[in-house]
Amino acid sequence: MADGAPKRNRYVSTFRHKVDEKRRVQVPSEWRAKDQKEAEFTLILWPHNDRPDSCLMVMPPDVAEDFIAKLNALPYGGPEGEAIRADMAANAAVVTPDSVGRIAIPEWMAERIGVTSSSNAVLSGMWDRFQIWHPERYDETRAAVKAVASSAFRKLI
Repeated sequence: MADGAPKRNRYVSTFRHKVDEKRRVQVPSEWRAKDQKEAEFTLILWPHNDRPDSCLMVMPPDVAEDFIAKLNALPYGGPEGEAIRADMAANAAVVTPDSVGRIAIPEWMAERIGVTSSSNAVLSGMWDRFQIWHPERYDETRAAVKAVASSAFRKLI
């Protein structure tokens, strides 16, 4: 990291937080930028295995820009590029945390991932981004994730 460059947040660990009546969920204080007065997150309905709307992928601006650049690198006019850009944009929203660090999940997104007001949500860190899950869906996916992660880990070392 270059001197003077802003420090990127690291989203590590897993948290379970209550979702309030306005579908707001607390972003852990460890994940909030200390030197930023205002931040925004891009929320995207995210697939897992065969379920197209398993959770929300939550990206800070720099990660969202990288993701959009990858989408835009796909050929325009080609069926795959057009389809994925249209699907991702239609299933995305941009939110800004309130003064105490809560983000409001849009109602249509909350319904799709199964999170309701007064329920809990799991916030799962992924280093440079995080996911928001319904607790039962999250718990159901862990065995499959661990199996894939175990073999992927061997490729890293």
